[in-house]
Amino acid sequence: MIACIGEAEGDAITIDVHELEDARWFSRDDVRRALARDPDAPFGAPPPYAIAHTLLTAWFEG
Repeated sequence: MIACIGEAEGDAITIDVHELEDARWFSRDDVRRALARDPDAPFGAPPPYAIAHTLLTAWFEG
């Protein structure tokens, strides 16, 4: 597994339905709530040892 950081050129999302079921944008507040394990967060953050957690934290703190 590798971690990559990119920058979106717009807010339109096109997904390959053979790879993903869903894709959504989240606000910084949404990510803050997920990282804080808020039960009302719009998604559950991955555990702290996951590379995805590191990416979310880096984006949130950036």
